[in-house]
Amino acid sequence: MLKKDEKVLILITTYRCNLKCRHCLVNKKNEQMNFEVAKKAASLFLEGEKAGNNLRIRFFGGEPILNFSVIQKTIDFVNQRQKGVVFDITTNGHFLTERILGKIKNQLNLELILSSDSSRIITPIRLKKISLLANISVNFNLWPRGLKKAPKILEFFIDNGFRKFNFLPAFYIDWSQGQLVDLKDCFNSLVEIVEKSAGVSVKNLTVNSSLPLFNTALTIDCNGDVYAGNLFLDKRLKFLKNEMKLGKIDELNSLKSVELPVQFDFENLLRMFFEKRVLESTDNVNQILTDFCQKIK
Repeated sequence: MLKKDEKVLILITTYRCNLKCRHCLVNKKNEQMNFEVAKKAASLFLEGEKAGNNLRIRFFGGEPILNFSVIQKTIDFVNQRQKGVVFDITTNGHFLTERILGKIKNQLNLELILSSDSSRIITPIRLKKISLLANISVNFNLWPRGLKKAPKILEFFIDNGFRKFNFLPAFYIDWSQGQLVDLKDCFNSLVEIVEKSAGVSVKNLTVNSSLPLFNTALTIDCNGDVYAGNLFLDKRLKFLKNEMKLGKIDELNSLKSVELPVQFDFENLLRMFFEKRVLESTDNVNQILTDFCQKIK
């Protein structure tokens, strides 16, 4: 999910990860991006762009922090070339050592996006330190089996100093009618918590996505392959790699040459794979999320 009117580049920095989270469908393997690939992608991304043009570079994985040296070099390279670019890293937080926290704590143009599952693996002391970062938010994952615990987990993060949340109910799975009722009830409880907690904001109100969950921005894989979006990260959709590949970064002179063709229909690609009941379930979940956002407003 991205802010409206942003131009975005996604870098898959690694497929390595230390966890097997139930909501994560990325195929883990021992592959990671080198700096030359990241540098070339960033150079082409900045080509012809002016400062203040709403540019964002996203670092995905796997667990991106496992390749933090390439992330830091890329950020430094971009900051030297152009002001105003923003970055974000989605992480489970396990490898946020004192050294890494020290490197990113004053980088105001870098947002760290922490998974709510980190509450299981990070000590409250470390969470407190992470909450003090200049720009930190939490991806709050909601799955059918964990809805009863969700309000307590939200309160836990708020008690530990977190104030910005992006709520992500599970998409592209088959929620039963009873589970959808439970999701509505859960969101009602979350509304009460947000409204009574000082300074809490909901990122869902300021972001926009043409598809639930997935990003349709240009995505550079570890090996430099260029794709039309990050749908292929879901191992259920790995067949989309062939459909979505647009080229290889070291063979391109401009990213403008790989602009998405008009006929590229992401929704149709999803209809080719997911059963109708799963897509209907996703629509229902998305509507419940929308209703939650309306209540927060």
